[in-house]
This record gives sequence, structure tokens and C-alpha cells, in this order.
Amino acid sequence: MPFPKLPTLSILAASALFSSTLSSEPEAPALVIYNSNLGLVHEQRALAVDKSDRDIVYPGVATTVQTDSVNVVLPEGITLYSQQYRFDRITLQKILRAHIGKPVRYKSGPPEKRTVKKGTLVAVDPAVVQTADGIESGMAPGDFIFDAIPDTLIMKPSLVWNIAAERDIDGMMALDYLITGIRWKSDYILNLHDDNADLTGWITVDNRSGKRFEQIRLHLLAGDINRAQAPVMYDNVMRMEKAMPSPAVAHAAHEGYHLYSVPFKVTLADNEKTQIKFIDKPRHAVKRLYDVTMQNPFTTGREQKRPVNQYVELSPLDIPLPGGIVRSYSKSGDTTVLLGETRLENTPKNEKVKLRLGTNFDLIAKNRLLSSTDQSRYREVSIRYTLINRSDKTKSVDVNVPGVIEDARRRTVINTSRRYTRPDGYTVRFPVTLKAGKTASWRVTYRVPKP
Repeated sequence: MPFPKLPTLSILAASALFSSTLSSEPEAPALVIYNSNLGLVHEQRALAVDKSDRDIVYPGVATTVQTDSVNVVLPEGITLYSQQYRFDRITLQKILRAHIGKPVRYKSGPPEKRTVKKGTLVAVDPAVVQTADGIESGMAPGDFIFDAIPDTLIMKPSLVWNIAAERDIDGMMALDYLITGIRWKSDYILNLHDDNADLTGWITVDNRSGKRFEQIRLHLLAGDINRAQAPVMYDNVMRMEKAMPSPAVAHAAHEGYHLYSVPFKVTLADNEKTQIKFIDKPRHAVKRLYDVTMQNPFTTGREQKRPVNQYVELSPLDIPLPGGIVRSYSKSGDTTVLLGETRLENTPKNEKVKLRLGTNFDLIAKNRLLSSTDQSRYREVSIRYTLINRSDKTKSVDVNVPGVIEDARRRTVINTSRRYTRPDGYTVRFPVTLKAGKTASWRVTYRVPKP
């Protein structure tokens, strides 16, 4: 069905008398922002083209538009020949040059007796005007009076398409193009309680693209795309957008990435940061974890204290988490305390999340060399490990000893009374649970055959 002629904004290009007419505002605008300083803009506008029109001027594109990425779909019956990107930054000199060969008004005479004269501008730098009385020159640029900006100057960043139309056409056109200068990131706040925590997530969009996006549908893609391949197609985005059932930010897996869709329209001003809440998980189960990495037993010398790391582990979440900074807080009386900041990598759903908070003040770990034997066929060392809990709560600590290699050719012998595990072929792990105020100490002998 043909689209009726709407109250429209007439957009004029250099061939002002032969330019088409567009609706003043885009319909169904949308934006997909990627992790890699890249955005995909989608817009639609009602378009009226007369058979005599030679141009379509599409105003208000981002100044960072990648012109080789432009994908425009015009109504049937319009042939597209070429494309230009136009943006005339208005200066007095540009306005003067645009008036060459046209009637102008200018102020003439001494300051106390200035009059306004008329003529045709024939040159600039310096200005020359053809008047009824002859040629006049010597006017300064500021002496000229202009009624309006010339139609030949395009004041907004615009795409200009040179076209031919088979007939008068009323229809819809669609435009997709890539931009740079726009980024998004995710940040998290974790408010810790005893055995649970409140997790909130925020999306921050930093728009430096040179375009204000007014009331758009916003989508955010988590993952790094290969720029040599095509970006996520917009029709897939639209299908997911229509499927969003709730006011929360929705997400959907798409080709190995995750697409987050904001269910309400967003305005992104140029040179501005906008924050949107996208995760709210109150009272989520957590565990406190501690570990310490001791010295390689074959390089251990005098007794040395080792820092004990403390972590919080979130039980598996039913949503994927885009990478970002997690800031963990807890309450001490009426005071809120920052416990630590952790960088979270892109995390699929149903995965545990382990966040390092820092080192624990009340847990003390030591290792000390007791003996060392270096024979022709093997090397043997004995190490004493000591773990002290100065806190008022029971703590469970994983004591990790690196450098104890286990492979088919070199069988390592470990003698100790304390239970241990081998999480990999390089580490020995001693899980230790200590009540408040208690100390654990144990001896371990490592024997490694020489190559």
C-alpha cells in the first residue's frame, strides 16, 4: 500500500531543486554496540521521490560513519548510482563562497553613516560586488548581511545518494551503517552478607560517535567479533526484540556471542555516558574461600611468610555475565567497606564465579626448609608448613605447593601424614580447616629422581 505524503522536512543538496523529501525523524531506530569500539546503526524513514528528483539527502548520520559499510535499501523503482558523505562545517567564508553569482546585501560607508546596499557577489578574498553603479570592493566579510544559510550547504553530517526514479514514489527506505567512537562495558556491585550476596550489574555506554541517538532500541553484543566477517544481521535482532517478555534486560545466545537487549527505548546523547541496570540478583548464595601458594619446595630456604588470598565464590548463575569489574562491599556496623575489585572475564551461564578480594590479615602461612639431600640419582627435601588462624571464625584454606612435577618418566615420591590432592601435574594441594585461634603444622618430604 503506498505511503501517504507526510508533513516532512525538506532536505536540499547541491542540486536543491531536484532533491527528494524524507520524514523528519527515523522510524524504528536501533543500535547494536560491540565490545570493540564499533556500533551498527539501523534506521527507517518515509521517503517521497518525484520522477524529476536527482538526489536523496539523508541527514544526521554519525560523524564516525564508515561509508564503505553503508547498506541502504530504497523502494522499488529507484535506481541508485553513487553516494557521497557531506558535512559542511559552517564558516563565514563558506557562506560567502556559496553566494557567488547571487544577490547580496552589505553595509557600506563610514561607521557613523553606514548604509545598506545591494548587488551580486562575483568574487571573495577580496570581496567584489557588481552593483547598479558599477563594481565595488574592499568590503570585509562581516559587512555582508545574509537572510539564511544557502541551500547548497549541508549543516548536518549527511549521506547523499544520486538516483533516478521511474515514477513518483512514496515508500519506506532502510539504512544500516557501522560507526566507531562508541563503546559499552559492564560493571557489577556485590553487597556481601554472611552466606549470600546481592549482585547488581550496570551497563555503561560511552557515545563519542558524533551523533545523538533519540529513543532507540539498544542492543549490546558481548564477545569479540572478527572484523573481516559480517556483523550480526539486524533482522535477527528485531526478532529477539519482539520476544522480550519482561522489563528486565533480556539476553540471547547468538552465533557464539551473547546479545543483551534493553526492553525500553534509550536516548544516547553525543559525548555522554549513559548507565543502564541489567542484572539484579538479590540474596544469591556465596562461599568464602582462602588459599595460599607456598614456595617451590626445591627452592625453599629460610622460613618465610606467604600471603593468604581471600575469595568469594558465587553459586552458578542462570545468566551469562559479560566481562567487567566487580566491586565487592560489606557492612561493618553502619559503615560500608570496599573489600576488593576483581576483573571478571566473559562467563557463560551455570558457571561458578570466583572473585579474589585481596589478602587476609588474620591468616598466617609459613614454609621452612628442614633438610636437603642431593644424591646422584635423586634429590630430596623436607619442608615444614605452618598455618595459623588468628580470626574468630573457622577458616578452610587450600595450601598449594607448586613445582612438584609428576609425569610418566619422573615419579615423584611425597611422604606426609596430611591428606593432599594433585589438581594438576605441577601442584600439590593440602586442604586445611582451622578453628578460630588454632595452628596447623606438618612436615612433607619430596623426593624427585634426577633426569
